[in-house]
Amino acid sequence: MPIVAGQDMLAADVVEVREHTFMAIGDRMTSLALAVATTAVEGTGVATMGEASCQLSTGATAAGRAYLHFSAIYGLNPGSSSGLINWDKDFHLRFTILRQTTSANAISRVQLKTALTDTDLASDGIGIVIKNYQIYAESYNTARQETDTTITMVDLDEYTIDIVHTAGTDVKFYVNGTLMVTHAVAANVPAGENTANLIFSIDNQTDNITTYLRVGACISLWQEE
Repeated sequence: MPIVAGQDMLAADVVEVREHTFMAIGDRMTSLALAVATTAVEGTGVATMGEASCQLSTGATAAGRAYLHFSAIYGLNPGSSSGLINWDKDFHLRFTILRQTTSANAISRVQLKTALTDTDLASDGIGIVIKNYQIYAESYNTARQETDTTITMVDLDEYTIDIVHTAGTDVKFYVNGTLMVTHAVAANVPAGENTANLIFSIDNQTDNITTYLRVGACISLWQEE
């Protein structure tokens, strides 16, 4: 799964992100060095990585769960802090997601966070929570905020998610290029320097249904220089 990170954003690039044009950084991106992906499953859960996507599935028994994480992402900060993300700088995360097979109580997550957990944010981080097919925005500094984007996914349709963190100001959440949610309360806007762990997960909780989350093979992370 090619994941790219870069810390060499020009001022103009940051402005473009804030104006929501999401121009490609192109040759200003740097390749990401990271630990080997780790998978974990419970019950009948399955986690697989392919050329085009990462697929997580629950299996057809209750409490089926699967998650995949990339720990201590490198490439965002130079020097001694290269294994950390600096939330006091502007940051942009982009990825694509797809859900397959409705399951009323299923919870899926894509998160960039300090903790190596597949639960709600409880420390610095950003991400989305998908409750069955409904997408919610999530962020945390000293307190967690979760907001419904009002987007209900369609089975097997792909959605591009852009999360734009403006340091000390807000976190904006875009779905297919449209701004859906802004978190602007300081307690919900990550700050400081922390480990960056990228985590995908799905849990069908009490449902006896095999349901799927797929995350596209190209994930991009940009941080202000």
